[in-house]
Amino acid sequence: MTGSTQPLTSTDCDLRDFPYMPLDVLRLRDSEISKHASGEEFRCAVLLWCASWHQVPAASLPDDDIMLAQFAGFGRVVKAWKKVRDGALRGWIKCADGRLYHPTVAEKANEAQQAKRIHAHKKLCDRLRKANTPKSEIPSFSDWISGGMSQGIPPETDLKRKEEDDDADKNSDGIPPENTLIGRREEGRRNINTTTTVVVARPRAAKKCPDGFEVSETLEAWARNEVPTINLHAETEKFRDHTFSRAITDWDGAWRNWMRNAREYIKNKSPPGETFREKDARMAAERVAAFAPSIANKSAMHDPIQTIDVFEVTNATRITGS
Repeated sequence: MTGSTQPLTSTDCDLRDFPYMPLDVLRLRDSEISKHASGEEFRCAVLLWCASWHQVPAASLPDDDIMLAQFAGFGRVVKAWKKVRDGALRGWIKCADGRLYHPTVAEKANEAQQAKRIHAHKKLCDRLRKANTPKSEIPSFSDWISGGMSQGIPPETDLKRKEEDDDADKNSDGIPPENTLIGRREEGRRNINTTTTVVVARPRAAKKCPDGFEVSETLEAWARNEVPTINLHAETEKFRDHTFSRAITDWDGAWRNWMRNAREYIKNKSPPGETFREKDARMAAERVAAFAPSIANKSAMHDPIQTIDVFEVTNATRITGS
């Protein structure tokens, strides 16, 4: 081990939010440590790789036997750790910062750090575009890195301050600070699209009448013509309290159907004190009365003097054609 080699990862290489470490199966299978290390040495080596992944910088370990014994699973038993130290640290290099680095782990850490930076830069560009930032002011990836922004997305307060400044500039031109996605603010005074599209939300389906439902004048006029015998106030209160079996969006149509059903219910409702037998007889008589004109007309066409007897459950009605 030497102390002149530069660290293999940057000082800001922090992968503690990366729960997984990539494992190159072929390289590990054909490596020197898999061929020559004992089982205990191999176990400690893998634990040290895992521990270095969440160190800062990533892929490094402190050159301290007490700490290394803890990472290797020996706890405070440093003497036992020293027996496997050389085999477990096979391939590690001591760099100029005094820490131990593993080249293979460092290679994977640098790849992960680069992917993390690319992702952070992409999110930064998305947020700047949403803030209506001109394209010329959005930094490229290389400019962003060279500008010292490798720590990730800038603090939220910086972007909020920029958005507030943009709104202040718009107010100075007499334009209200509405949705920043409407139009595009560029250098100088340009034409800004202030046209807004009004989207009418569809009524939310529900099984119970909404609290704001009211019987409009149009519905009242319909009820006067279609269901004049219905007590609108009483039936509307029942309608509001009822829970339907399916969700409804057209409450005006549901109200009209409710009134039609109430009309039919009242029409078929039995008078007070009427028995089931009397109800059957009454309904049969109503059916006969409904069909009597057509029966009489058909009979008259064949025999003007013909008599037709129609029998019901309890009594008979005689219809004579003339």
